[in-house]
Amino acid sequence: MVSKITLFILLTWGFVVNAQSQTPTTKEGVKVDTTLVPVMSFDKKKVNLGTIKAGKTPEMIFTFKNTGKKDLDILIVTACECTELDWTRTTVKVGETGFIKALFHSDEIDEEDLKKPLKKSIDIILKQTDPILDYPIVEILDFEVIVNE
Repeated sequence: MVSKITLFILLTWGFVVNAQSQTPTTKEGVKVDTTLVPVMSFDKKKVNLGTIKAGKTPEMIFTFKNTGKKDLDILIVTACECTELDWTRTTVKVGETGFIKALFHSDEIDEEDLKKPLKKSIDIILKQTDPILDYPIVEILDFEVIVNE
């Protein structure tokens, strides 16, 4: 027999999954036009650096175009300590392009991670918020690498 708590959890989980699979159109009864947000359209969102020698510092540049209907401002870009970042610091108007530049410092990799496939992420947080959830818009870029001695 299913307990009341288990039943509650299952029903709540089902509601959340169902809600996430549908594109919401209202917030607190007010219609929200979701086309009025910036959209970062990247030329690529994933890079495979292959195998590199320890001590090398490969550079990756991710370019994007604001294909949304609102200007775009990047609040912050973050990654692991082994990745040095730079990005477009000015407003990216609709139709304009911007960049995320990442330098991977392979000499900062722990010895136990050498010769293993490493997967790293770069998180981009915009100043603009999702009009329905009222959270900052977030994009994620990925890169993979194997560092040899």
